[in-house]
Amino acid sequence: MFVLIIIMYVPYLYLEKVEKKIWIFILPITLCFFMIYILENEDLFERISMIILIGLFISNLLYLYFFSFTIKNIELQNEKNELYRKLKIAQNNYNNTFDFLHALIHDSHSIDMYFKNKEYEKAENVFCVMKKEIIEKFNIIYTGNTALSTAICNINLGNTTIQHFVQCNTEEFNDADLTIFFINILNNLIEDNEPIIYVSIVDIGLNKAISIKTNLAHDFSTVERDNHRFIKKYNLKVDKEEKKITFLHLNPK
Repeated sequence: MFVLIIIMYVPYLYLEKVEKKIWIFILPITLCFFMIYILENEDLFERISMIILIGLFISNLLYLYFFSFTIKNIELQNEKNELYRKLKIAQNNYNNTFDFLHALIHDSHSIDMYFKNKEYEKAENVFCVMKKEIIEKFNIIYTGNTALSTAICNINLGNTTIQHFVQCNTEEFNDADLTIFFINILNNLIEDNEPIIYVSIVDIGLNKAISIKTNLAHDFSTVERDNHRFIKKYNLKVDKEEKKITFLHLNPK
């Protein structure tokens, strides 16, 4: 009986966010010691067996209550983290858009001033630089995939260049999930000072493959670990090479 009670309460020890609910153990621990004592006295055990059963019933009700309460807290924390990630994406998108428009307005103002001062050569030079930057920016963010484009807009590329090849849609994935997936991967590789990142989304028969290729050798263990929830949710198969990682989504049909 003592072993049974301990087994019943072991899972509670491994729950996250239990905080200061240790007092919940007072009743079961007291019952354990009490049962050790009364098991040596059969007459006493028979007289108070009902009390023991009631005590066990109450303690398990309390256990189930706090178990469900803790699980609910964990779910709320996950929702909070998800909302925080979405807000961060929105904030980064705003900042990048603001910086781009601010630079565009500044260059337009410079061109206008050069024209007024009849410095046409300087105006042409600024216009050519501005045109080149706009085209480069457009080519970077226009990937043909909403999630990948959003991810690129919400990270600091630094000196990293991203090249992309999108052959098919990604309707199997939720856009928010896929965006976070790409942000996790790109940020990880950028932090490793990767100069060029190649992203491809292609059909392989009835299946779909998302491949990330790099110039430098990577372990890719961190990339896989940071996206384990995405991989598990969409039941992806992962193939890692020295300079490439591929996520394969198998067609269920």
